[in-house]
Amino acid sequence: MFKSLGQYDKSNDYFKKTLAMRRETDDRAGEAAAYGNLETVFQSLGEYDIAKDYFEKAPSISRDIGDLDKEIRCLSNLGEAIPREGSRGL
Repeated sequence: MFKSLGQYDKSNDYFKKTLAMRRETDDRAGEAAAYGNLETVFQSLGEYDIAKDYFEKAPSISRDIGDLDKEIRCLSNLGEAIPREGSRGL
């Protein structure tokens, strides 16, 4: 909700809290989703290097837990983000 309102700081805080909770409960699928959410916040802020770091973690986790469909979606999203960012080095 906060991201759609342009309140990226609040959105970032909530996504980081979610990530911490997912890690504490060993919810690897939820952890991958949290990384994907954090990626979108940093991409919206133009922080492409940080966004890329978060974005690359989601497919790796998905692969580790055997969720091939999620891994494919994550890689596809990363592939779509690269051309959109052009020469920014994402």
